[in-house]
Amino acid sequence: MLRWSAWAPGLETAGQWSAWAQGSGAMTAADSAPAVDFVPPMLRRRLSDLSKAALWTAYRCAGLPGPDAHRGRTIFASPHGEIHRTITLLDDLARGEPLSPNAFSLSVHNTASGLYAIAAGQRAPSTALAAGADTLEMAVIEALGALRHSGEKTAMVVFADEPLPEFYRPWDEPGAARFALALLLGAPESGPAWQLSRGAGEPGRERAEPHGLGVLRLLAGDAKALTVPGARASWRWERL
Repeated sequence: MLRWSAWAPGLETAGQWSAWAQGSGAMTAADSAPAVDFVPPMLRRRLSDLSKAALWTAYRCAGLPGPDAHRGRTIFASPHGEIHRTITLLDDLARGEPLSPNAFSLSVHNTASGLYAIAAGQRAPSTALAAGADTLEMAVIEALGALRHSGEKTAMVVFADEPLPEFYRPWDEPGAARFALALLLGAPESGPAWQLSRGAGEPGRERAEPHGLGVLRLLAGDAKALTVPGARASWRWERL
């Protein structure tokens, strides 16, 4: 792993995330979103709060703008994507109202990926995926597979999540929060080595915090390893 970046309400810098991982920092207002002044105004107004979080972390992890910025493959991942826009469209359908073409075009799962490509002038391949409770790990596996078989040197994973709409709240994870995490992955010799493998824990077990936040505690803290329960497998993240 070459570097990482993350955003949550009140947590932006590595120091803030480190304090949070050690229990001396906390997230603030859950309904806030990062400022994305680097995105042109006409495009910025199309971004949902989820997409703002995804693009904010992607830009910082990629090192944009800059001569050495990552311009390679990206994998954008989210368990539910633009679910808030989707449920608004479903409500409109239920009331017999016409759908907004603009709202529909921004409700798809590759919304953040497409907007990032436009804003950053990104022409490299990009994948958008969702895999429920295993989303972050599946995105990393997708990136590692691309690195192995494409000959590319780096790939960036961007994971974003937020609380579900009220209608779906009974199925939400405990402590759901809006946050995003970006990981720039490369060859082991090019940065600190990490290993992701199937863990020994029981899959399907309820997590104590939202998907991805446990991994952020590992990245920003001093622990060497973490086992995360997923839907079909448990996953072990290990700092080598």
